[in-house]
Amino acid sequence: MALGQWLASPEHPSLMTRHHWLSDKLFRLLPDTAHIAVDPGFFADNYLQVLPSVAQLGVLPMPMGARRNAPPSNEDIARVAVGALLDPHRHDGQAYRPTGPKLLSGTDIADAIGEALGRRVRHVEVPPWMFMRAVRVGAKQLGVDMFFESGLRHYLSESALGTWEVGGPTTHVRDVAGVEPEDFLTIARRYVNAVDTRRTAGNLLRQIGTLTLTWVVPMHRLDTFDRRQQHPRPAHPRYSGESVVWRAEHTGSDDSTLSWTRQLAS
Repeated sequence: MALGQWLASPEHPSLMTRHHWLSDKLFRLLPDTAHIAVDPGFFADNYLQVLPSVAQLGVLPMPMGARRNAPPSNEDIARVAVGALLDPHRHDGQAYRPTGPKLLSGTDIADAIGEALGRRVRHVEVPPWMFMRAVRVGAKQLGVDMFFESGLRHYLSESALGTWEVGGPTTHVRDVAGVEPEDFLTIARRYVNAVDTRRTAGNLLRQIGTLTLTWVVPMHRLDTFDRRQQHPRPAHPRYSGESVVWRAEHTGSDDSTLSWTRQLAS
């Protein structure tokens, strides 16, 4: 069983995403080995990483581009993985993309977080570069490094293309784990009782300070980082939402898989 990515594509500008695509193809070549891919999209957990700020300031600053997502919980992703491992031969050769039960807009997600917190929360559309400044400011707390940031900046841009909507929501949580996927409100309620989500003067001042830093600290120079790390780039990089190859593989519209030669040459 391989945990991969919704976006996995040989054309993507993110090296991590291309690695996911390639490793999936290599695992499929192993003889006498059952292979199951679990490829979730943008997790519900990703939206809830900004919960300390949301709880104090009442705004959800996320770049969604007026498009939607059906974010899965970490627990549902694990349920699909365990279900596949318990019966690998039945699931051999399948690619599962666990999602939540419903496509949600930024407003829908903010409303659910607000209901869980017991206060009004408003979604504010921010450009990806501004969000990446906030990630840099909070990198230590979030436990992220520059390699992760290099990929994340591209994943944020996929939201505006509606990439998380393609083929979603799926029934894979129910199909593999035998349970209904958790809705976003249920997920959010697990996160709202942390110490840093309590509305106190100290927490409010900390979040105002973090917001101020976000306005003055630039995002990392990630193209420079990629060059220094000698990360290869595809000849014609395309986001998954723009890629004919990805859409064909993701929706199963090409009968099996386009040949590697055709994929890598496009």
